Amino acid sequence: MVGSESVIRKLIGIGIIAGMCFVASLMVLGLVSERQNRHTQVAQEISATWGAAQTITGPVLVFTIPPATAKDTPRTRYVLPRTLKIESILEPEVRSRGIFDTIVYTEKVRMSGVFATKDAEGTIPLRATPTLVVSLSDTRSIEKQISLMWNGLPQPFAPGSGATFFDASGVHAQVPYLSSVAEYPFSFEFEIQGA
Repeated sequence: MVGSESVIRKLIGIGIIAGMCFVASLMVLGLVSERQNRHTQVAQEISATWGAAQTITGPVLVFTIPPATAKDTPRTRYVLPRTLKIESILEPEVRSRGIFDTIVYTEKVRMSGVFATKDAEGTIPLRATPTLVVSLSDTRSIEKQISLMWNGLPQPFAPGSGATFFDASGVHAQVPYLSSVAEYPFSFEFEIQGA
């Protein structure tokens, strides 16, 4: 009898210790979950003031072809560059708020290339005025005015993508275009912030 009471006491003691460990592990799990949620909130707050994740699309030449008759709708033709060179320098930086750290970056991007006129032959009118479109997911983080060099001449970029195919955010520029010119070299650079 004495031996069985001793075993029962030991089992009760083990049960109490196991229950205390379970309660402690639930408290730690709750704390970890709260810290993870707070870290996500801090990262979102920092990226709201610095810049969100960036996606760059383009450059693309967009030709809007007027309708042949009143019943027709305008057509759009997209032309990609024949050659494209992208140089990018990414400079990460750690931003802290309280006990939480998050990484943000500044990126310097330079794009250059050539649009070949024969890539747009056929359906493009002789005196078309295309739009060069570069789409950016978060234009609020652009640091300076972006300037385009088009066939050796500066062209200003305007805000917005200027084309329905792309997201509304980005930049676009109306560029001179003649089918008699074989190639149009271009280059531009910009600096953006992201997280």
